[in-house]
Amino acid sequence: MMLYNKDGVNQETLSETLHIDKATSARAIKKLEEQGFVTRIRDANDRRNYNVFLTEKAKKLKPKIREMLRNWTKILLKDISKEDEEKLFNLLEKIAQNATEYHSTEENND
Repeated sequence: MMLYNKDGVNQETLSETLHIDKATSARAIKKLEEQGFVTRIRDANDRRNYNVFLTEKAKKLKPKIREMLRNWTKILLKDISKEDEEKLFNLLEKIAQNATEYHSTEENND
């Protein structure tokens, strides 16, 4: 969904924002590119990096994807209060942050 909100995001930024290691995100982006959902274009400011853009094929799927996410969210959060929902998302964000910090520390120790 990130690319639907801000198309052309740097591949590294995608990895960091989604809390996914660079190798995993690179493989996923490559697969999406092979399937015709995204294109990668070298960053004009830093030729080592790529920006990722949605194709028309992917853009056409936006309404369907949003609907699927809304339905899935309703299923997952059924009978959960708004207060508990907020606590859950805050805890998950903290867990993701801890994992990212740990992963960064491990990479620097190698």
